[in-house]
Amino acid sequence: MNSNRPAGVNGLQNDGRVGHDLSVFSYTSVLEATCNFSEENKLGEGGFGPVYKLYGFCIHGEERILIYEYMPNKSLDYFLFDSTRGVLLDWNRRFSIIEGIAQGLLYLHKYSRKRVVHRDLKPSNILLDQNINPKISDFGMARIFAHNELEANSSRIVGTR
Repeated sequence: MNSNRPAGVNGLQNDGRVGHDLSVFSYTSVLEATCNFSEENKLGEGGFGPVYKLYGFCIHGEERILIYEYMPNKSLDYFLFDSTRGVLLDWNRRFSIIEGIAQGLLYLHKYSRKRVVHRDLKPSNILLDQNINPKISDFGMARIFAHNELEANSSRIVGTR
């Protein structure tokens, strides 16, 4: 890795590999890849802003940019709440999606380095890859706990009604 590159997160170099196929990108690289966040490279709009096709993450000052794979089958609500597309999800496929979501939540709650509680799990926040495998997304309302914290109280209601 080129030592002239600016330091990234926790001393990691930008534009490098972190493991688990996750990459760290410099803000300059993100600007370049999206042509300065141009409308032509915009895939859609998420809960926190525009969505572009990249994979990894970037931290630039206070700005946090998550870059993950493009999900060609959109989100679970795209299928569930449409009578035409809904028939494409037979019970075996629906059960597989439910099981995948449960496995993702188990990982977040028990096996990840930090305990993560999503707090806004809904069909539009379940993305589906090319094989209809579910991926939990939109961690904007998530809460991170230390593994020794068994419970926490919050006086603020969050998420979708």
